[in-house]
Amino acid sequence: ITKSQFEEFLRSVGLDDEVGLDFALEAFLLMDLDGSGDIDLDEFIAFAKISRHMPAIRSLAVKFFDFVDVNGDRAVEIAELDSACQYLNLPPISDDDRGSLNALCNGDDELEFDMIVNFVTIFKLKSIIKEYQEKGDSGHNLDESLRSSVRI
Repeated sequence: ITKSQFEEFLRSVGLDDEVGLDFALEAFLLMDLDGSGDIDLDEFIAFAKISRHMPAIRSLAVKFFDFVDVNGDRAVEIAELDSACQYLNLPPISDDDRGSLNALCNGDDELEFDMIVNFVTIFKLKSIIKEYQEKGDSGHNLDESLRSSVRI
């Protein structure tokens, strides 16, 4: 299945929310493990395994947002994310991801709840996939990467 086929399917079943659609398409790109532009059967199986754990990953993202959103206004500044990542010993936000975050900011240079939860969820998916790809040659499988990342 190609990205355009996936998008067409999502729209055909009524997904017309641009934020949700962008999130789904970003997840699709992450599942294209070989970078071919489409998802084959093995990549689909990996996608299905990860999708099963999306609620847990999303829950972690919501907890992270609540941790970062100290004043409870349902919006955070990128500097607050940098501080939280540093405090939690997480890797710094890459320049590409920082650019994406800046593009998602509202008029007050803040990220709103839905945007940041989707971003952090994708960030976590990227780290799971990277771990899986790096350890794939050593017999490490996707289920192990998911369990260690989500603590299932």
